[in-house]
Amino acid sequence: MTTGPPLRYFQVVVNVRGQYGIWPLDDAMPGGWSQIGFVSTRDECLVHVAELWWDMRPRGKPDLADDEPDGWRSRITEVAAARPDAVALSDASRHLTYGELVEDARRLAGRLAALGVRTEDRVALCLPLGAPALTAILGVALTGAAYLPIDSADDEDWRDLVIADSGVRVVVTDRPETLAHIGADLVTWPDPEGRRDAGPPAPESEALSSDAACVLYHPADRGSRGVVLENRQLDALLAGAPPIHAGDRVSVSGRLSCELVNADVLYTLSGGAEVVLSHDDPTARPGPWRHSSYFYGSLETGVVCAACTVLNGGTGPARVLIGPPFPGCRLYALDEDIRPLSVGDAGALYVGGRVVARGYLDDPAATVNRFVPDPFAADGSRMFATEHRVRLNDDGVLERLDDGPVRTPGG
Repeated sequence: MTTGPPLRYFQVVVNVRGQYGIWPLDDAMPGGWSQIGFVSTRDECLVHVAELWWDMRPRGKPDLADDEPDGWRSRITEVAAARPDAVALSDASRHLTYGELVEDARRLAGRLAALGVRTEDRVALCLPLGAPALTAILGVALTGAAYLPIDSADDEDWRDLVIADSGVRVVVTDRPETLAHIGADLVTWPDPEGRRDAGPPAPESEALSSDAACVLYHPADRGSRGVVLENRQLDALLAGAPPIHAGDRVSVSGRLSCELVNADVLYTLSGGAEVVLSHDDPTARPGPWRHSSYFYGSLETGVVCAACTVLNGGTGPARVLIGPPFPGCRLYALDEDIRPLSVGDAGALYVGGRVVARGYLDDPAATVNRFVPDPFAADGSRMFATEHRVRLNDDGVLERLDDGPVRTPGG
């Protein structure tokens, strides 16, 4: 008679932010986490968390450092205050200044606030990439809510699916007639009469780094879950980008629903530069994530979190090296017991730090399954289990071993 491996027990744990996790019962408790008294198999722990953590909004203080106010959105409004006539966006037909950008964003924020939109609410943007979309992103941020980007050209079935799944309170769109069946308030944007005085501006809410900033889905994957990114993940993403200066012109193209398009837009505007939507402007440079280099990341790790090098293998397969990590990111190569690998060994890649997303929207079991307590930070933070296989080389570099795709420019 043969027997299987011994049954391993886990416990449900919680950090000071009210986020839950599961941890092996026989391992030392990570710093910043405490037990709640529930011990069972891994599957039963996941079921218990799903019943317990029905409200996934954070409470208490954040799991990383102090919860500093503002960030990317305040940098945009500061540019508008200092240089209101500077061009924020240009395309073949018009220029939008930073003063106009913030003025319009505040008008939209007023309309949203009148509908009851506030911090931690979700607002879908069904718009093409352009001036209305940029003002809408900032307008939602000024209310403290999180935006869900959907391009007008996206598949309508997918659009309806994510709007229903995300539980948005309001949909901002330039084509309200296509969304009459949606069970949410509709705001036509831009104003159909072209009025710039359509409602008073709303008072700006204080945006904390732990507040939800956006909810992102993969348009190409019908089964993808919404990932909630907080303001600090967007700030960490921008901190990893090359410097940008006033007067720079950055070419941005693609659909509003693409996470890399959003990253390029926020990178450009927070740096006080100009978003160029024209495809044939030789004076504009591509965004930082559209260069000929490679990079590593996912929605769960703040879109892009580390550099990536692909070495031509000649007649053999190419080698993929991950790192160095961007500021606010930690890369771990761990064995099945969540212990660091020895040189030459293969294991799993985990990502920790400020880049780690809040989790999967309204799905606590799926979140806890992949977002686990970080025992190396000892501050109550979490790390994301990427499920990618890596080997720790003798020079300390991580080499990816599985055949999953490497993110490339535009990918």
